[in-house]
Amino acid sequence: MQYAEIEMKVKAPIFIGSGKEIPKYGYAYIQKENAIYVMNFKKLFNSLKKWNLLDQYEELMLQGNNGKYRCSLMEMLKANSITEAEIKKCSSYSYTTEGNEFDKKNCQNIQEFVRDPYHMPYIPGSSLKGAIRTALLAKLVSENASMFESEKREIERIITARGRNIKSELARQTKKIESKVLFTLERNKKNSSDMLNDCFCGLQISDSDSLAYSDITLCKKIDFKPKDDDGRDMPLYRECLKPGTKVKFQMTIDETKFRYSIQELQEAIDFMNQQYHKNFLDSFEKYEIEKGTIYIGGGAGYATKTIMYLLFPREKAVELIAKFMQCTTPRQHNHQKDVPIYHVSPHMQKSTRYQDEWYDFGLCKLNFKPETL
Repeated sequence: MQYAEIEMKVKAPIFIGSGKEIPKYGYAYIQKENAIYVMNFKKLFNSLKKWNLLDQYEELMLQGNNGKYRCSLMEMLKANSITEAEIKKCSSYSYTTEGNEFDKKNCQNIQEFVRDPYHMPYIPGSSLKGAIRTALLAKLVSENASMFESEKREIERIITARGRNIKSELARQTKKIESKVLFTLERNKKNSSDMLNDCFCGLQISDSDSLAYSDITLCKKIDFKPKDDDGRDMPLYRECLKPGTKVKFQMTIDETKFRYSIQELQEAIDFMNQQYHKNFLDSFEKYEIEKGTIYIGGGAGYATKTIMYLLFPREKAVELIAKFMQCTTPRQHNHQKDVPIYHVSPHMQKSTRYQDEWYDFGLCKLNFKPETL
């Protein structure tokens, strides 16, 4: 058995969603503090009842952005002479927006960061393990390219046919590819693609410890096209981990099931990052590649989670990904322009701002520290 502590340093805002949203009427933005106060609905209801504002709050919940208070809880409460101190008493937690722009005149729901059973933010070990799995798979696919000719032909056929089940059909081909290089345990010899054969059952990564709300900030999604200096602000806000946050995990490798060393995992991570820059990110702006960095979480973008660029020559990969995007996204996303105009697919770089600096979502640096028990 091998044991290691993984120290993750957050290099750019990281979003790992809980699947829930904080509604527009569920938080208050206090401008002078540049802070979001997320409401405890039990406390808020009791206070609204005391202030005789339940009817107004119901109206706020039901109205659209063109209503009396433009869906702003803060505006409604201040219009009724409720002090900021009283509003804060109704909250469960708060965090600053760190100078990020927040449009208080057009409030949006906020995508919530994942919580542990104590309702504190944390990073599930599965999020990190999934990113490491993708990196190792990418390296193995690159090293064993001749093994996947039948899967490549089938992927090209599925995308060209543009059938309604394109996602599930491609998922089956991805599983076939994984089974050739990762499903090596032979626990079920009759079915090689059975999950029982997946060598990653020998790699365990713990959930992180609970993080503090002071580690959270609010980030707005901003999309960039190639050679675009301004970007396009999207009406989407996320609770994210701040750059500079340090997060620790425990990793265990059972060498009877998982034959890859910590050094090989590090090499795979660096390989995946180099390929991501070469095949995707360099189309937008050339960045210095830092060893040990990896992208995790939501909003990091399709190119950080796919092996398509490793299976096919770049021009062919761009063509196929563009066709796939045209089949699976609304027409206004304009993926028909990916090949002739942008020469990259997808043609949007997923970015945000933090303390007046631009960042790509999800970038972090891993440091593996072997341990002996």
